[in-house]
Amino acid sequence: HGPVVDPPGLAILICYVAFEYLSHGVVGGFNSGMEAAAEAFLRQAAATFGTGKQLSATGPMPDSSWAEEELYMAQLRLLLFHRKVDKLSPAYLRAFLQECLRRFPTNAYFFSAFVLNEESYGLAFRVRAYWDSVWDIPPELDVSHPGPPPSVLLVMLRFELRRSDGNRA
Repeated sequence: HGPVVDPPGLAILICYVAFEYLSHGVVGGFNSGMEAAAEAFLRQAAATFGTGKQLSATGPMPDSSWAEEELYMAQLRLLLFHRKVDKLSPAYLRAFLQECLRRFPTNAYFFSAFVLNEESYGLAFRVRAYWDSVWDIPPELDVSHPGPPPSVLLVMLRFELRRSDGNRA
């Protein structure tokens, strides 16, 4: 699925984005480094994987590839690192995570980061709203709906137990 990107090519893309972050961060401060990295990420993702694809609610996009998912995961790691050393707008991280979840709804790493981000701001209702809209579909309405993978299900179960809502868990 998707364009052929070999592991060395993917590593070069990830290193390019990290280089933009570091080089602009040293000269202009961490915020300009993050802006440069985000711009480089979007530019490279669009050039390598294209844009405007039809999104799927319950699985990876039809044209997506493992390399695209890895590139998004690397960008998320960079955003989470940046959040530790400098300010990062919660809305920016939320928008990025929502895009990741639209593209790769079965990725537990993206879902876990989304849960932790929303929990840290006391917005558990957003997690539940996402879960209900994507995964909480009665089988009688759509028998072809595969349901969440075990890794995503475990993240949601831990979330509900932390929230002390045993009935929902």
